[in-house]
Amino acid sequence: MGQEFNVNPSDATLSIDMGTTWQKDTITFKSISKNGATNLNVPVPWLSIDNQSLFSFGGGQSFFDEVINPPDIACWDLKDFTVDGKGLGTWDLFKPVGDSAFRGLTRPEGANGATVDNTGFIFGGHESV
Repeated sequence: MGQEFNVNPSDATLSIDMGTTWQKDTITFKSISKNGATNLNVPVPWLSIDNQSLFSFGGGQSFFDEVINPPDIACWDLKDFTVDGKGLGTWDLFKPVGDSAFRGLTRPEGANGATVDNTGFIFGGHESV
């Protein structure tokens, strides 16, 4: 028979100190609250030009959350994670200037993304509901 697989959903962002040496049995994870940011499956991360913020765009309904109505998560909502330089940071909702351009977009799920010269790109994926 198959092996039992336990899944423990997390409402946190985990970080690892990449400035120290660690082994798989000595690694320490820091837990960062999402401050109510919606849990989504497979969002696309974009880095800010100064590498101090990570923006999360798109993504679909989390497997672990109750069903949310599509209007509850606007496709143009960006989540902004700002690092604090100590292995932690904070999540906030980010509304870009001129965010009306985002309102007509379909929120992608499972897409690939990249950030080049402070511009976020999304390739592929499928429509999220």
